[in-house]
Amino acid sequence: MALSTPAQAKLDVREASSFAGTLPCADCSGINWHLDLWPDGLFHLRREYQGRESHDDDLGRWRINPADDSLLLFGGREAPLRLAVSDESTLRLHSPKGEAIDSTLPYELTKLEQFSPAEISVRIGGEFSYFADAASVKVCRSGSSYPVLMEGAYLDVERLYLKKAKTDGQPRTMFVQLEAKIVNRQAMDGEGPAQSLQIQRLVTDVPGLRCEGTGH
Repeated sequence: MALSTPAQAKLDVREASSFAGTLPCADCSGINWHLDLWPDGLFHLRREYQGRESHDDDLGRWRINPADDSLLLFGGREAPLRLAVSDESTLRLHSPKGEAIDSTLPYELTKLEQFSPAEISVRIGGEFSYFADAASVKVCRSGSSYPVLMEGAYLDVERLYLKKAKTDGQPRTMFVQLEAKIVNRQAMDGEGPAQSLQIQRLVTDVPGLRCEGTGH
């Protein structure tokens, strides 16, 4: 991604980067944020609520808003999350309207020294494909593809795919809605951890549907 604005120059994610911080919570002691940004515009976000066994995860596309140089996260919500780019290592959460939050409480995320992608749990729609004994899912919301681990509820999806292949001929892709985790596993080439998709539950399939254009 070209560094064409002051915010992009300050943010400088020519390499994948992780940001983290504990932000205020209305009914808990704090929310642990972990944000991963990739140079191609992909983001993953994990928010864990302290004192609870609950979290709120998301993924999608990020871009810089040229109007105010804020970082916009377009995920599974109607409105994007907005963060000001304070400097190369600090992001500050803004209101949904893009206004600075006037508070002495901490609303900052700080860049980690090393890229450390979080594992996230999400409900997604995407295109499942199977070729040469390997499966993958292209997530429509982000446009990114992940190799699928042959565990969890994987066999439910594979059986449905093969059933459709017998009745309709071998499909190139099958649109599915899934509950899934994106986890870090050792890469096939041994070059370190890589992110893979672990299917938790097949929600449904939607015949004929495809991912349209992604990004904002």
